[in-house]
Amino acid sequence: MRVRVVLVEPSLPENVGMVARAMRCFGWSDLVLVGGVDPMHPMAVAAGPGAEEVLQSARTVRDLAAALTGFVAIGTTARAYDRPDRQTTDLREVLTRAVWSGDVAWVFGPERSGLARTHLASCQLLARIPTGPSSSRDQTTGFGPSLNLAQAVAICLYETSLAARDSVATLAPETGLLSLAQQLVPDRGLAEALQDELVNRELARQSDAPSKAHSLLAMLARWTATPHELALLRALAFQLKRRSSKTPGFS
Repeated sequence: MRVRVVLVEPSLPENVGMVARAMRCFGWSDLVLVGGVDPMHPMAVAAGPGAEEVLQSARTVRDLAAALTGFVAIGTTARAYDRPDRQTTDLREVLTRAVWSGDVAWVFGPERSGLARTHLASCQLLARIPTGPSSSRDQTTGFGPSLNLAQAVAICLYETSLAARDSVATLAPETGLLSLAQQLVPDRGLAEALQDELVNRELARQSDAPSKAHSLLAMLARWTATPHELALLRALAFQLKRRSSKTPGFS
């Protein structure tokens, strides 16, 4: 199982250092920043003692899509949504649907504003940390009490550690269609493979293939199949591959 932490436009280097320290405590080191501060800023290094290797190996990319390829993305937010496919659920419920996929990316937004709707649209699952009732907004800042970025990351990684050790993770080969789909394209990222197939079969243009691929991944991540459904999918996949290899021009 791979776990990635994605920070979107972090503004405080000390927060990046504390995030790296939390990751180091739970045994993960894959940190990706989408813009924001330099992970090797002196204040980040000072705030992350023992996590220098995490900061040194951290990558900065230009957009969120580049940080999420090949991962089931869990966007963290306190916002509520009316659309059934964008419902925000508590951490443990989300993890029961995500951990079996094998590769999970936790996505956190800027300290002041959190993830924007455009960022959340790139995530297959949305999660919230169930905190107590918020008190009234501070008259000076206009914001109610909230968790520090590093605190939120630590809580999510702790819950991920528990889920990875639980029996949910051991059910992976037979419970998730996303896991099965990843086995069908072992040498490439699933999102990239889906985009190519959508374009090759003229189901999407090159420009909108990424968004359609994300929608398909969201569906797969939410669907827990029965053994009969998995057997049917395996048979269908086998016949499609067989037809592709025998029929000229079939792709």
